[in-house]
Amino acid sequence: MLDEIYKDYLIDEKDQDKDFNITLGIKGGNLPKTNKIKKTMSDEEQEKLRDQNELIRHERKALVDPIAEKIAKFKMNWLSAPIRRAMNAAM
Repeated sequence: MLDEIYKDYLIDEKDQDKDFNITLGIKGGNLPKTNKIKKTMSDEEQEKLRDQNELIRHERKALVDPIAEKIAKFKMNWLSAPIRRAMNAAM
């Protein structure tokens, strides 16, 4: 199940936390970042930058929501893993 559903989030064994059986990781470094509004900007420039930042926030949310949902479902998938294994074996 881990290789099937969470393969993008599995961490190499050498980097895993030794206190846990499984360590999943999420890399957020490639998410778009908002730009800072400076006091020296004109009102028009500030408003334009606010609009751009709002678009960036929507884009970032679209990228993050599927990841958050998949990780949130991890507990459900983990508890149902024995049943899933039996069903896959039966198929």
